[in-house]
Parts: sequence; structure tokens; C-alpha cells
Amino acid sequence: MSFTTLHHQADGTPYDDVHELANAVVRAARDAGLRTVLLRVGYARAGFQVAPNPRQARFIDPDVETYLARCASLKFDDSLVTVGLAPHSVRAVPRAWLEQLAPAVNGRAIHIHVAEQPAELKACRAEHGLHPVDLLDEVGLLGATAVHAIHLEPTHFKKLRSVCACPSTEANLGDGVVPADQLLAAGVRISLGSDSQARIALLDEARLLDDNLRLVRQKRAVLDDGALGARLFRCATVEGAAALRVQTGTLGVGEPADFFTIDVDSVDAAVFGQERVRDVAVQGRLIVRDGQHPLLEQAKREFGAVVRTLSA
Repeated sequence: MSFTTLHHQADGTPYDDVHELANAVVRAARDAGLRTVLLRVGYARAGFQVAPNPRQARFIDPDVETYLARCASLKFDDSLVTVGLAPHSVRAVPRAWLEQLAPAVNGRAIHIHVAEQPAELKACRAEHGLHPVDLLDEVGLLGATAVHAIHLEPTHFKKLRSVCACPSTEANLGDGVVPADQLLAAGVRISLGSDSQARIALLDEARLLDDNLRLVRQKRAVLDDGALGARLFRCATVEGAAALRVQTGTLGVGEPADFFTIDVDSVDAAVFGQERVRDVAVQGRLIVRDGQHPLLEQAKREFGAVVRTLSA
């Protein structure tokens, strides 16, 4: 999944191709052989009653109509590429945006940062008189995947349907711990993400989902339902596919052959061990063999060149 934000040039002027970033992300995914869900971020402002931040000029669309039009015009003749919506947060978009986005979802994946930090809750109440989850309820967006969903009230566990936890980022930023035990008990589907993209290791995120809760609840194996490894593995696979509205995550007749292999003999070892992914297949085609992608060395060289250019 790609959560894309840098839509414009540094001064906010659109590129000649308004989909410059999206097309670059899709080209990279195609080169690597990956399936991708492009979640185009909607960003209107720095925050409620917050002065515009010139460093965010690359994120911002002038109005929700422009945002929706650009999302609608993102079309790719490729079964491995789908497009979804991502209003960044109730901080970054006003209520009017959310109200127009709700009927435009039309079966697509939609993700939004929700209840990540106490300051967000305070700002949302100041603007709307509501907690972010209750605001989503009022505008008809409870079907969205709530990214983070940390600072919740008891009534919210029955309202939310899908949460994307990002445990390593939440720990890094000091956001707090996703109450995954209460969410799962209420029937909420939990998937996993990285958010910051500083580290992308979904099996580590799966382990941290339970590890972080152990520190808060001061007990072992908080999420253990008799098959803890399998439960966490499902968050990293099946639930991730569901949150992105793609028909993958399991292997079965008529389903895409997207899978990976690990040198372990159990799901528990995959989640709680240190083994590395060995092979990755997309649509039945191996794109990583024995831990190596054919473009790995080239990607390292080209990324290094970009970093040196930016640092000069």
C-alpha cells in the first residue's frame, strides 16, 4: 500500500502531470513486480485555526472537488494496481470534505488517521464538539479504516469496524498503544502498517501489537486466544488485504497467488522469531528468491545517488 502525499512542486504548483507522484509510485511498483493500492491523500490545511505551513504546500489540494476529481482520474490498466482514498485526518481536512467524501467511497479502500494523539482530540472537540470517531459517525465514514485509533472511549469499540495499527511508529512518536485487546473483543478488524516507512517489517509489527500491550496491561500474551501467533499473523496478512479491499491474503482456488516463504516450521516462529522472508510471489510469479530481489543492488545504487544529490 502506498499512502501518497507529495502531490505538487515545492511551492504548491501542480506538476504538468498532476499525477506525477502517483505515476512514479506505480512505475516503481511495476518494476518491482508488486501489487499496490494507491491511497491518494487528501490534505486541506495544517490544522484547525492553524496558520498555513509553507512546508506543506506540496500536500494541499485547493478544495475537495479537486481532490475527488484527481482521485477519479487516477486510472491504471493493470490488475495489480487499485486506487483508494485517504483524507489524512480530521486535523488536515474540515468537516465539509468528510461529508463529500462519504458518498464518493463507492467500495474503494479509504483510510484516515484517527485518535492518534491527545492534541488531535482536543483540536477536534474545539472545532466540532466531538471526538474524531464520533465525527466520522456523523458524516457516514465509520466504514473507513482508522489508522492508529489509540485514544478511544468505551463507546467507540462498537462503532469502529477496521483499524490499522502501526506499533513501531506509535512507539517511536510516543503516541500511545492501540487497545487491540478491546478492539478485537468488540469484533473490530485489525490490520498492520508502518506509517513512517522508516522500517517496513510487518511480522515485527505483528509481534509489537501484543508486546506493547503487555507493557500497558502488565500481563503476558494479552492477545492470546489459544493461537496467538496465528492471530497476529492474520493481522499481517488477511486483515491487511481486507482493509485495502484486495482479493488476496489467503491461498485458495480462484484467488491471486500472492504469498511469501520463511525458513521456519510454525506460524509462531514466523511472528516471534528472527527469521527473514526468503521468497515472495505476486500473482504466482516469484519476485524475491532466497531473500534477493533482482533490482536490489540497482535500487541501492540509485537511491544512494538521489540521497547524495539532495544532500549536496
